[in-house]
This record gives sequence, structure tokens and C-alpha cells, in this order.
Amino acid sequence: IADRAGNPASAATHFTLDTVLPTISRLAPADGGFLNARRPAISADFADDRSGVDPASIHLTLDGQDVTAQAAITAGHIAFTPSADLGEGLHQVVLSPRDRAGNSATAQAAWTLDFARPTISVVEPADGSISTSATPLMAIIYSDALSGLDPGSLVILLDGRDVTAKFTKTEGGASFSPGNMDALADGQHVLQARILDKAGNEGVASSAFS
Repeated sequence: IADRAGNPASAATHFTLDTVLPTISRLAPADGGFLNARRPAISADFADDRSGVDPASIHLTLDGQDVTAQAAITAGHIAFTPSADLGEGLHQVVLSPRDRAGNSATAQAAWTLDFARPTISVVEPADGSISTSATPLMAIIYSDALSGLDPGSLVILLDGRDVTAKFTKTEGGASFSPGNMDALADGQHVLQARILDKAGNEGVASSAFS
């Protein structure tokens, strides 16, 4: 542009176009998970490789309550631990960061707190029983009402020896019918069992029999 005397003038501006949402990763606890911590550590990473995340825009809620002010926020990371015990059952976290261009992203995770031990019992041979057979049926039952059992965690010991592999497992129990090769000697024996639920709670049981 020029004025009437012919003197030219010019101006320029530089700007960045950003239409990409911030990214959110490693949100913990994981969605669909089970925990036995009464004050679980909540954390996530976030990033934006264009205009950058606006730290003042970060918003964190736990079960619908804004807990942003109690969280530790650094460049690219947020961490929060509840100041009071949470109750057993389902909980939800929602994280929403926004970049400096105004693009907003949201991530959420729902997880279940389970503090109860699984139920497990040795039903055969019964504790304190006396058997006339050297090959008595051995049977264990187990269940868990909330998070469910971790089948791979089952451990069964007979007189301190791991015999888990000898047992036939079902959803609600395990059993073993010893043959002559596994006949027991006269005297007292102890059958022990333990199992975890998906939250990590351990149930244990034992039976001493002769």
C-alpha cells in the first residue's frame, strides 16, 4: 500500500493453524480394571506438538467431583491421590486438557475397588476328619462376588508340596481323586489352598485330616 505521495508501506503477520486435539496417554488406573487400594493413585500423560497444552485448562474429575486443585500438574503429566478412602464399587475419572488453540480432548476410565477376600473352603477331606482310605477325595470350592477370581492364581499344597497340577479345575472349585501312586501314609495330613481375585485380594483355606 502507498500514500498519495507514493510512499509505500507494508505489514505482515505470522500465525500457526492448529486443528489437532491434544493427546492423552497412560491414564491410570486402567479402564475396566479392579483394585484393592482404598486411595488409588490416579495419573496420566498429555501432550500437544503444535500449540502446546494450556496448563490452566486441565480439568480432572473423580466421580463427578472436580479434583483439579488437589492434583500435581507438571509439563505433560498429572497425578492425584485421594485424601480420603474411596468406597468399594465402581469409580470414574475424567481428564480434559485443552491446547492453546482451543482444541479440547477428553479421556475417561472407570474401575472397580474390591476389598473383600475371595471365599475358599476345603470341603473334602473335612478339617479334623479321619479317613479309612489312603486315597481320599480332595475337593475345594471357591467364589468371589465382585471382581471375580483369577483362576491362574490357585495354589494347592498337600503337606507343603505343590499339587495344584493334579487337580481338575472348574469355575467354582477343584478336585483330585488320588490313585495308588498318590496313596497317603498313615498319620495326619494338611491340605491347603489359596486363590486371588482380580483385585489382588487373597483367600486361604486349610484342612488337617488323618
